[in-house]
Amino acid sequence: MKPIIICSIGLESIISNITVNRSYLMGIAMLFVIVYHLFCWVFNPIGVCNIGYVGVDIFLFLSGFGLAHSFERNSLIDFYINRLKRIYSIYFISVLAKYFFFKEKWGIDDLLANLAAIGFYTKSGINRFDWYLESLFSLYLLFPLFYQFGKLGFKAVILLFVLVALLFFFFDFQWWYDCFIGRLPIFLYGTILGNVIELQSIFL
Repeated sequence: MKPIIICSIGLESIISNITVNRSYLMGIAMLFVIVYHLFCWVFNPIGVCNIGYVGVDIFLFLSGFGLAHSFERNSLIDFYINRLKRIYSIYFISVLAKYFFFKEKWGIDDLLANLAAIGFYTKSGINRFDWYLESLFSLYLLFPLFYQFGKLGFKAVILLFVLVALLFFFFDFQWWYDCFIGRLPIFLYGTILGNVIELQSIFL
């Protein structure tokens, strides 16, 4: 595999720490998200300083990081099977619960779309189950492309960031699409750093 050239000081140490503490970092990210939504829905004593949404960015970064390791160690089929095992059963039950117990205003077509994790993309996402989880399924599906693109190194992140900026400049998306598209570069960066661990050469 061709080495990735990335500019960073002490990168090996940083990556090692992320690997060892990844579960703890995900826990912290989850707390950020919980506090953010609690302040949004119940009471917000800190106003615009409520930046707990960065927990999503941390989560996606760490997801890309972990997926790169899994992709290296498994066949493509096993990679996808492992991803489904991790979250789809809980997702499936949650979608059914929301439909049957919380009287969501979904038709059968909306239920089926959400069970297939594509409700985010149908009817402009109005009847989506959850933008984050359905986005995550998309990232799982497209991960081999992110992995290959990430072999360009940090240049790939810059290129994707420019593309995202152009999309936001020319198009007006619903907020849930903004949340997804705007975080693609951080996911890609996590993928690149996760891949770096498998490489023999890291240059300044």
